[in-house]
Amino acid sequence: VVSIDASPDGKFWVTGSDDQTARVWSANGLQLISTLYHSSRVKKVLFSPDSKYIATGTAAGQVVIWFPSGAKLTVLEKIQGQVLSMDFSENGNFLAIGTDQGNIYIFEVNGWRRKARFNSANKETHTLLFGTKNQLYTGGDKGQIQQWNIDQSISTRIFEASSTVYSLAINGNLLVAGTREGSLQTWDITQAQAQPIRSTKLHQDWVRKVTWDPSKQYLLSLGQNGLIIVQNLKGEEVFRVPSEESMRDAHFDVIGDQIMVGTRNEEGEAQAILYKVNRD
Repeated sequence: VVSIDASPDGKFWVTGSDDQTARVWSANGLQLISTLYHSSRVKKVLFSPDSKYIATGTAAGQVVIWFPSGAKLTVLEKIQGQVLSMDFSENGNFLAIGTDQGNIYIFEVNGWRRKARFNSANKETHTLLFGTKNQLYTGGDKGQIQQWNIDQSISTRIFEASSTVYSLAINGNLLVAGTREGSLQTWDITQAQAQPIRSTKLHQDWVRKVTWDPSKQYLLSLGQNGLIIVQNLKGEEVFRVPSEESMRDAHFDVIGDQIMVGTRNEEGEAQAILYKVNRD
């Protein structure tokens, strides 16, 4: 399992795997609702903000829009390269897609038409996310985080990370990046400086995922080789989940009481594991 998302309405999980499928699960993770079949490896899965749609992106550059029931709505215009990252804007009007070819695509949800295409400073756009007012943040292999104005199709700022950026998370004015060297680096996006205001090395390997819980009080970071660390706003560790299996993605549910983790065990088998959150 390489990608996980929870529906904002709290009803479903969706997982994407190297076996060319995405699967929709019940909120407790026990019931398989539907299986979404593809012709190549699924790299990214994502729910829309209203929970009506699931977007799946593949290694062949195909992005498909589905209903949670498993019915296919549409296939977007083919993009160049593998899909590495996707995000819907907060208002649900746009879908952004990042690739391994330095391209970033913006599609309008109304009609699912392509609105824009940007050329990133990074060849591989491992992560992207929308902030407020349709500001888009992208990060990748060259360690540059770009801020984009999608209405004007221009890059307005660059933040300098210390190494490859694999994941981004935003909370108010704070932008957090997970890097190849195992660090979490933080910027205040209201300040003009390109260098981070804080850098903390938490992991001995790649930080594959950083994400806030729904309350925005806790930050989860996921190491490539089997460690989840959850911190509070003060940067204090609240709990950790060690594992001997290689973890690929992790996501809080909409309440923040559960974390689903995508892993691959020593036999190469894909698994999704649901953890109960205990902050005591």
